[in-house]
Amino acid sequence: MIIAGLTGSIGSGKSTVAGFFKSLGAHIIDWDILAHEIFLPDRKAWQEIVLYFGAEILDKDRTIDRQKLAGVVFNHPDKLKKLNQITHPEIMKEDKKKVEKISKHDPDAV
Repeated sequence: MIIAGLTGSIGSGKSTVAGFFKSLGAHIIDWDILAHEIFLPDRKAWQEIVLYFGAEILDKDRTIDRQKLAGVVFNHPDKLKKLNQITHPEIMKEDKKKVEKISKHDPDAV
């Protein structure tokens, strides 16, 4: 299995390049999607975020209001650091699960 990562700033063409890879048969794991998934109600990261930042960052449907959370963390580097400490390990775990699933079904995958 070959694993390649695409990085870049907003508007740099990551999605376009990922689309090219996908059209050639590559599997795509989008970390933006993983980040949204770990924010779903009652997931581990969601629980830790709500415990640390408080229920006031939640919408009525118990989802995290990303704008409210951003308003808190981007003005306080220590809180942004805490958010990253909560989310990054969970995103890595989700990535690992997806890679393992792909490798079981397609050991020659890219």
